[in-house]
Amino acid sequence: MQKRKLGRNGPQVSALGLGCMGMSISYGEPNDEESIATMHRAAELGVNLLVTSDAYGNGVNEELIARALKGKRDKFLVATKFGNLSLATRGDGGGACLRLREHCQRQERDGPSARDHRFRSFALSMRG
Repeated sequence: MQKRKLGRNGPQVSALGLGCMGMSISYGEPNDEESIATMHRAAELGVNLLVTSDAYGNGVNEELIARALKGKRDKFLVATKFGNLSLATRGDGGGACLRLREHCQRQERDGPSARDHRFRSFALSMRG
């Protein structure tokens, strides 16, 4: 698998990522065991980028990824989109700028939890 460096000093990320939305919503009944096995197999094949959003099942997808990463956190980078909750609420969730403060406050309030990976990858990807 080809790798690319994020930024000048960032980590190496696989050229292909695994989009995880369908593991929690949109494409039939979710199967957590199969989804976790898929993420682990992706790592075996050299894919280390998992892509999610807090809108995928209103955070359920991020929690699924957290379970898959348990004991394997060093093998993955997680890219998450946030601020658009229209998928979760089926309505107007507002823009990212409007939701950023709430998102950061929730992360600070919750502390290390199932969602502790939420901003790490985002912050890494924003470094120059």
